[in-house]
Amino acid sequence: LVADAQTWLQIHMKEPGALEKLADHLGVSSRTLIRRFKQVMSVTPNRYLQNLRIDTAKRLLETSGGSIESIMLQVGYNDLSSFSRLFQKKTGLTPRAYRARFQSASESNTEPSNLASQRF
Repeated sequence: LVADAQTWLQIHMKEPGALEKLADHLGVSSRTLIRRFKQVMSVTPNRYLQNLRIDTAKRLLETSGGSIESIMLQVGYNDLSSFSRLFQKKTGLTPRAYRARFQSASESNTEPSNLASQRF
């Protein structure tokens, strides 16, 4: 049940009401889903979904040039303020600061002096 739930959440993470739809998909009550998921994963399905969304947003901020607003929508949030607040709570940085830190780290790794010291 939990492995199926994880897979389903990864595919449907951006859909509103994902947890209710997940319980219906699995043919269990929301209460049963929460209880069994937490037994196995030590977090609720809602917390797992939040972590999944934030981890996906982090990856998109690192690898894409998309706007923060478009990334927010891609991972299933509709309110920029809520998304930014949760992102900062989980990472310690705002989405904009996270992207800037990652981009500055990437740029410093591609400077000629750094390339010469890297082994290929």
